[in-house]
Amino acid sequence: LFKMSWLQHEKLARLQINQDNFLKTYIKPIQHAHQINGIIVPKDKGIFFAKRDYYVQIPQLSPNKLVALVIATFTTDKVTKCGFAIARHIKALKFDFDYIFQQQEEEEIFPLEFESIVN
Repeated sequence: LFKMSWLQHEKLARLQINQDNFLKTYIKPIQHAHQINGIIVPKDKGIFFAKRDYYVQIPQLSPNKLVALVIATFTTDKVTKCGFAIARHIKALKFDFDYIFQQQEEEEIFPLEFESIVN
């Protein structure tokens, strides 16, 4: 999850039965960890028509950094509960690799000649 883009996080959350709980429990803490550690920095988050490159950016993490982030972000209890839920019921975490990791072509709402108006 830590090595997924925020778009991939959103797609994964859409697959879950309780999307709101999944977002609050797993996705939001991961995205917060990305931000405070400077892995993904949403610099233009407040600008409505801004190009959101950070949203599709794949985090580049070394194995040591990944372990450190997991330990710092989630309690042992939370990780254990997630593991037991998956072990008890195979569909506790719905995961569709093709849907989550499919490459989407960027659709431009406005042609390039209109960019100067926004800037």
